[in-house]
Amino acid sequence: MIEFDRVMIDGSHVRAKRGAATGPSLVDRGRTGSKHHLLTCGNGFPFVVELSAANVNDHRMLAPVLDDLRPLRGRPGPPRRRIKNLITDRGYDYPSAYTELQQRGVTGYTPRRGTRDKVTAGRWIVEQAFALLHQYRAWPSDGNTASTSTTHS
Repeated sequence: MIEFDRVMIDGSHVRAKRGAATGPSLVDRGRTGSKHHLLTCGNGFPFVVELSAANVNDHRMLAPVLDDLRPLRGRPGPPRRRIKNLITDRGYDYPSAYTELQQRGVTGYTPRRGTRDKVTAGRWIVEQAFALLHQYRAWPSDGNTASTSTTHS
């Protein structure tokens, strides 16, 4: 079952040699790379996947990822359009991310940078989704595809 009440977001580095969405990586000694930004439901189903350069901070991709979220159909009644709770990691602990979530009416659960806050319940779900999706080599990580963002719904 797709869970729209508890949604998780994260970014993951991918090696890429060329393409429009590449930049110097902060985790791979300045080599070129890309980042996948993934929005998943509480059960690991990917809603949105965005591609950016490796040197783009996670909190800067929050608005584009949330903008690409399509209405969810399948239940009786109107399609669900709004997420209720968003669980993030420390990469989203910035004032711009908090204001973006507040404008959308989303409750954000973000651990503070520099502390040992434990808002990690369920973080393994988005990490597992990344592991499953990165095992396929056909993912757009080198800029060879026409579109730099892929949306799943």
